[in-house]
Amino acid sequence: MSEILSQDEINALLSAFASSEAETGKFGKRLKEVKQYDFARPDKFSKEQIRTLQMIHSTFARMLSTTLSTYLRCPFQADLISVDQVTYDEFLKSIPHTTVICTFSMEPLVGNSVIEINLDVAFSIIDRLMGGTGTLIKQARELTDIEQILIVRVVEQCLNSYAEAWASLVQITPKLEGISSNTLFTQIALRSDMVMLVTLEARIGTTVGTISLCVPIVTLEPILAKLSVQEYFSRQKQEPDEAMILRMKSALSKAELECIAVLGRAYLRIGELMNLQVGDFIVLDSRAGEDIQIWIGSKPRFFAQPGITANRRGVRITKVVEPFSESEVLQ
Repeated sequence: MSEILSQDEINALLSAFASSEAETGKFGKRLKEVKQYDFARPDKFSKEQIRTLQMIHSTFARMLSTTLSTYLRCPFQADLISVDQVTYDEFLKSIPHTTVICTFSMEPLVGNSVIEINLDVAFSIIDRLMGGTGTLIKQARELTDIEQILIVRVVEQCLNSYAEAWASLVQITPKLEGISSNTLFTQIALRSDMVMLVTLEARIGTTVGTISLCVPIVTLEPILAKLSVQEYFSRQKQEPDEAMILRMKSALSKAELECIAVLGRAYLRIGELMNLQVGDFIVLDSRAGEDIQIWIGSKPRFFAQPGITANRRGVRITKVVEPFSESEVLQ
C-alpha cells in the first residue's frame, strides 16, 4: 500500500528541486564564461605588454612624422592604427603581392624583421625625392634599381626613428639587410610562427596608405620582461644620461640646415625699385675682395672668401664669427 505524503513532505521535495535547479543554473553560467583558446594562435603578449607596445609605436609614429617631414621637405603624417599578434602567414596574406618590403635586423636582438611600405606611399615619396610634389601616380609594378636606392635612404631614416622610439626601454641598432618588391622572396619566419604586426597610416600630400612592421615574437622574447607600462614611464622621467645625449647629438648631426652666403646688401627707394630694368647696376655695401658673411639660420656664423671650386661657386671659411654652443645644439 503506497504512502500518502504529508504537506510538509511535499514542500520539502519542492524546495530540494528548486535548490537543484539553482545549482544547475550556476553551473551553466560558469560554462558560458569559459573562453575559447586557439592553440594555433596562442597569445604571447599580456594586455599590459600590448599597451606598452602601443605607446612605443605611437612614439615611433610621431618621430617618423617629424623625421620624414624634414627629409622630404613636405608634410608627412604617420599615425598608429593597431598593434596585433598574428601568424606570419596572416601577415603575408594581409599585404599585396607587389609592394615594398625591407628586411632589417635589430642587434643585439636575434633574427630579422620586416618594414612594408604600401606602393601608393612609396611612389609618392619617390616623386617628392625626384623633385615632384609627391602627387600619387597609381602604379602596380616593382621598383626600378634607382627607385630602390631612393626608398632605401627613406627606410634608413625610418629605422633611426625606430631605434629612438625603443631607446627608453632597450638599446637596439636597426640595420637594413635587404629590399624586395615581392612577398615570395621574403622569409623571416615560419608561416605558423607568431609575429607582432604594427600598422601605421601614412599621409604624404593627398596620398594615404599604410606602413607595416612585422617582428617575430621570438625576436622580442629577451625583452618581454621590460614591456611594462610602469617601466616605460619610469624610464621616460629619468634625466638624460651621457649615452642619450650622444644619441641626440648623433641624430642632430644628420639634420640639414640652410647655409646662405651673403655677398652684400643695398637699400633702394620704392621708386628706384619700380624703375629697375635689365642691365641696371645695384651697388652693394661690400667691397671687392672683402670677406662675405655666411649665415646659418638667423645668425651670421662665419666670414668667407667667395671663389670657384670644381667648376662651381663656393666659399672658403676665413673666420668664425660665433661658434655654436652646446645649448643651441640640444635645444
